[in-house]
Amino acid sequence: MKLISPDNTFIYYVYERVDGKSEGIRFGRSTGACGFVSDTPMAQQRHPIHFVAFDYAVRIPAKPDELPPILRNALDGIEGERSEAEALLTGTISFEDALRSSDRR
Repeated sequence: MKLISPDNTFIYYVYERVDGKSEGIRFGRSTGACGFVSDTPMAQQRHPIHFVAFDYAVRIPAKPDELPPILRNALDGIEGERSEAEALLTGTISFEDALRSSDRR
């Protein structure tokens, strides 16, 4: 699931884990990207997402060997939006491109 903050400063890519928690990646317009885990199920997520665990933020563009563990795991879990998230991480597309690319929630 892709979630965009009302002020267009954050893009989240979220998936539901088997334990009912959500895991994903938050991209900030000026803060980079970080992986996170949330106790809130994916269907109930809204901005701002409450994190129970998270990585340090990486600057974009990021190299695969620079990705912290939660972000790396989340990238593997976000099946439908993985290519867009990878493109955003590597700088292949811009933050603005990702904002325009799909429906908002």
